[in-house]
Amino acid sequence: MAYRTLSRRQAQILLALGRGMIPAGGPHFALGAVHVADQWLARADYAISRMPFLTQLGIRLLLVFVDYAWPVFFLRRFVSVTRLSEDRLELLMHRAEASALWGPLVMTLLKALVFPAFYGTAEAKAAIGFAEKFPVPDEFEGVRP
Repeated sequence: MAYRTLSRRQAQILLALGRGMIPAGGPHFALGAVHVADQWLARADYAISRMPFLTQLGIRLLLVFVDYAWPVFFLRRFVSVTRLSEDRLELLMHRAEASALWGPLVMTLLKALVFPAFYGTAEAKAAIGFAEKFPVPDEFEGVRP
């Protein structure tokens, strides 16, 4: 799939991080980030594309940094996050969030990218029983200029 802002590699990194934050098959919430990856990655990419250029560049560089540096810092392994299993990704996320200053700070930014995009999909809304307070009618064509 082609994205507006993210490269294919950066989208894979974001998907891996999403898999670590929202694992599949939990006892209370079975839907995982991997199940609706195409939809929420497109939403996250759109959100990034609406940001200023320097912010986009910073996020893209941050994804590359997290891809290689976090496994070294938090798992003591030199491997890409895209090659980690879901269990190792969960452990990586927990260690990053429990670490000193920079881990929780970056986790907050990553959560701001992943969670709204994931929970905005129709499947996630249905899985948590979310009902729109003001639903958009089917005949709505968009805002007129």
